[in-house]
Amino acid sequence: MDIHQLYGKRHKTNMWPRSAVTSHYHKTAFPDNAGRNSKFVLVFGDSHVRSLVDGYVQMPEGDLLFGYSSTPGACAAALRKEVLNETLPEEPDLLCLIAPGDNLLKTSIQQAGKEFASLIPSAQDRWNKVVVIDFPNQLKVELSYQEEYDRVAASMNVRYLSTVDHFPARSSDLWCRDGVHLSDDHGMPIFAQLIWCAAYFQLNVPQGIKTTPAAPRRAFRRVTRRLVVRGTPAAPTQRRDPYSWAEVTRGHSKKMSNSNCRRFHSVSRTYIF
Repeated sequence: MDIHQLYGKRHKTNMWPRSAVTSHYHKTAFPDNAGRNSKFVLVFGDSHVRSLVDGYVQMPEGDLLFGYSSTPGACAAALRKEVLNETLPEEPDLLCLIAPGDNLLKTSIQQAGKEFASLIPSAQDRWNKVVVIDFPNQLKVELSYQEEYDRVAASMNVRYLSTVDHFPARSSDLWCRDGVHLSDDHGMPIFAQLIWCAAYFQLNVPQGIKTTPAAPRRAFRRVTRRLVVRGTPAAPTQRRDPYSWAEVTRGHSKKMSNSNCRRFHSVSRTYIF
């Protein structure tokens, strides 16, 4: 078997304009009716948002409207500049900040954490509600970067939602050939669902609600806040999408609804802060 067949598919990179602020390629996409009849959520990130901006992967349908800002190759310092200078059609009800995951091997964990610590308050200065969503784990990058981001966010009392459990390294079809970006056909639809549900809970679930604590990891690993879905089979060939409660199948998500998320939270108690 060709080793490339083990990976999923990703669209060919389109040429984007360069940002006047950072000189990185940069593109935004906003719904025409942002903020009118539904809550408007802004998803801000690096190349991991690219498939959503270009429309190769669609956010699940529901009563939330999503806009996107993507700056491929941007570190936290560059994303901070884009945050401070972004022009929006409407003020978002929530910012979903995707933790920066591009070019991590070019910087130390300490430096990445320091830049991230400057990014978060800049985002909070512009928008009232901010939640940070973990960048999809990569096959070639250790989890220490994500753990440092989580530590920084926790020190600022900002929610950092880890997605690592939804992208097991044994399931290589979740990534494209570079081992960095999620595939459009398998990985990104799952990531889109995680973003949707994180946004819904942040906007609708009471802040003081009690949740069942996550099972501790091994002693040498620090426990992070996670979106955890129980019942995922171990065998990769039998893997189901994490949102079986929303009647989602691989690559084809049905409409997401408030009742889906309420039932998911009240029955499973798996949204862990």
